Amino acid sequence: MQGNHHSAVLNLYSILIPTLENLSTVRNISVRIQNT
Repeated sequence: MQGNHHSAVLNLYSILIPTLENLSTVRNISVRIQNT
């Protein structure tokens, strides 16, 4: 039970972390576009 829960959390992080990185990248790009 504990192992399954742990793997579920890892799966959630493996989905969330790239999404957060993509959001920060998009934000940086939009800031650059506004500055030009």
